[in-house]
Amino acid sequence: MAWLPLFIVVVAAAAACSGEQRQPATPTPPSAPADTPAAGGSPAVPAPTPTAAPAARRLVAAWHVAIELREGQGYNVYEVGTFDSAGRLLHSFRVGGELGYLHASDIVLAGEEVLVRGRSEVAAFALDGSGRRTVASWDDRLVPTKIAVSPDGRMVAFGLEGEVVDPPIPPGFRRKLGGLRVVEVATGRSVAEWDVSDFAGMMDGWPAPVAWHADGRGVAVVGRVYRDGHGGAVGARLDGLLIPYGQEVWSFDRAGRLAAAAGSRRLIPCTGYGTGYGLAAEILALRDLATGAVIGTIRAPGRAAAVVRFSPDGRSALVVTAPITRSDSFDGVCYDVDGETWHVFDITTGALTPVSDPDAVGRGWDGPGWPTYACPGVQRLYRLLDPTDMTFCHDPAPVEWEGHTLFTTTWYRVLGFLEAK
Repeated sequence: MAWLPLFIVVVAAAAACSGEQRQPATPTPPSAPADTPAAGGSPAVPAPTPTAAPAARRLVAAWHVAIELREGQGYNVYEVGTFDSAGRLLHSFRVGGELGYLHASDIVLAGEEVLVRGRSEVAAFALDGSGRRTVASWDDRLVPTKIAVSPDGRMVAFGLEGEVVDPPIPPGFRRKLGGLRVVEVATGRSVAEWDVSDFAGMMDGWPAPVAWHADGRGVAVVGRVYRDGHGGAVGARLDGLLIPYGQEVWSFDRAGRLAAAAGSRRLIPCTGYGTGYGLAAEILALRDLATGAVIGTIRAPGRAAAVVRFSPDGRSALVVTAPITRSDSFDGVCYDVDGETWHVFDITTGALTPVSDPDAVGRGWDGPGWPTYACPGVQRLYRLLDPTDMTFCHDPAPVEWEGHTLFTTTWYRVLGFLEAK
C-alpha cells in the first residue's frame, strides 16, 4: 500500500481556554439527537446496521473534468450533476476558474441548490441549472477556508483568513479580518459571527468549519496556532458559547456527534508519510461535539492509533494502529508504518476488537445504494473514508450506481441524495 501525506485527513487542536463570546441571534434549530451512549467495556464487534436505500431517489455528485488556465494559473473545473435511479443525467452544470481554485470539499449540497465556496463569495447554483446567486461575499483581502452546511440545509458556515502578502503584517490585520460566519442560505442574513480573537487560546487563525453539530445549533471549527505550529479546535454554538475540544483534534464524524482527539502526545511516523489517515497518538479521546465531554477513550499501549472514520450510527469507530519505536529524532519516539493493525472500537462498551478486513467493515457501515468507483488501484485510504469524502484514482475510472455507469473521472465526491421528483 502506498502511503499518503500524514495531514490528509484533518488538522489538530490546541489547549483549551475560552475567548470573548458574542451573542448572535439564534434560529429555530431541528430537534436534538438521541442521547449519546456512554463508554464501558465488553469484547464484541458491533454488527453493522446499514439503512436500506430508498427505491427511488436522486443522486447529486461533483466530479473533476478539466484544468482551466487563467493568467498562467491552473484551476480545477467540476461538473455537478443530478442522476435518477435509472442512471440518467437529469441536470448538470460546471463550476471552475471564475470562482477561483476549488477543491471537491468546496462544493456542498443544500436542498435543491449546490453551494460553492469561491474566492470572494459563497455562490448558490440551482440543481436544474436555472440560475446562480450570491449567498455571501467578503473583502478581497480575505482568504476563505472551508464551508459547511447545517443538517437542515438552512444555514451555511464559512471561515475567513486575513491574507498575508508581504511582511511585515500590519498590526492586528489577521485578527481584525479573519473569523467565522454563519448565514441563512435563502436570504444571506447573518446568523452568527466570530472574530479570530474570540477564539484566543484555542486558535490564532485559519478558522475552518468542518462539521455541524448534530442538533444544528453549533459548528466544529479547526484552525492554526501559529505560536507553536500546532492546530486548535473549538465548538462554536449559535447562542455564543464556545466549547474547547482540547489538543490535537481530528476525525469528525459525518453526523456531527463525535470527534477523535489526542489524549497523549502526537506521534510521527519513523519513515514515509505514516498511516495516511490522520495524526496518531497512543491514547485517543472521543468527544461529544455539542458539549466537549469525553464519552470514550481508545488506548493502544505501545502503539500509535488513529480513527479513520465513525460508523453512521455514531456507536463505533474504525481504528488503525502501528507500533511505537525508539528514534534518534522525532523527540525520541516514532511509529513504524509496516506494523499496522485494524480494530473496531465500540463506544457503548469500550471494547477495541481486532478486525482482519477493514474494507468489509466500511462496506457494512455504508450499506446499499452508494456509488462504486471502478478503480483497480484505488488506495485503501479512499476506500475506507466516509463515502461522502472525495475519492481519487490515478487514472480516469468509471463511477457506477444502481448498475449504471454515470461518468468517468480521476476524482469525485457524492454531495448527497434527494427524493425523486
